[in-house]
Formats: sequence, structure tokens, C-alpha cells
Amino acid sequence: MRSLADFEFNKAPLCEGMILACEAIRRDFPSQDVYDELERLVSLAKEEISQLLPLEEQLEKLIALFYGDWGFKASRG
Repeated sequence: MRSLADFEFNKAPLCEGMILACEAIRRDFPSQDVYDELERLVSLAKEEISQLLPLEEQLEKLIALFYGDWGFKASRG
């Protein structure tokens, strides 16, 4: 397992840091399942969002997928 103390959060994707923190809290955290699901969602987004669209429209479509189709919600508490 990687060390949380040695991890350079400012040089890595947010999801990497969050997964590492979850592993530190919970030894049985299903990291590989999380990575697999993230990879699946990235693939879906690439299928759904044309790279020919302007960047702003690509972002709008990604946000619609994220909060709409995929059901992500704001963090509370």
C-alpha cells in the first residue's frame, strides 16, 4: 500500500488522493473496483461526448452525465 504521508496531492489527480485516503481509513477498501468503475465511466463519457463539439459544450454534456445519468450528488456533512 502507498503511504499517505509521502503522497504528493498537488501533483496527482483528486481521485488518486481520495482512494489512497480511503485505503488508509479502511484496509478492505475496494480500490480496484473503484478504478474499474472510473475507467468504465470515462469510456462512457468518451462514447457520449463528441470531441468535435466546442469545449464548453463538452463540459456541459459531461456535467449532465455526471449529475443526471450517473446520479452523483453534492457532498453533505
